Amino acid sequence: LLPFDLAPFGASGCMLRISPDIVRELTLAAQGTIVLPMPIGSSPALVGQQFFLQAVVVDPAANAWGHTLSNAVHMTIGV
Repeated sequence: LLPFDLAPFGASGCMLRISPDIVRELTLAAQGTIVLPMPIGSSPALVGQQFFLQAVVVDPAANAWGHTLSNAVHMTIGV
């Protein structure tokens, strides 16, 4: 059940807030940013559709797990 506390896995303070249905590996740019292209079709049927995102960042110094999680974001496709 979500949210799921990852403290028992060595990630104190990290909460998994969304179901990891799709997982993508991205590369951090030298500026410390990530670009996540998200092409969305132009079908009117997509308007109002919702989705959620949360990032996992490899950070060996963060905790025993060596990763940290971002906050989650809830998005709705609009006009």
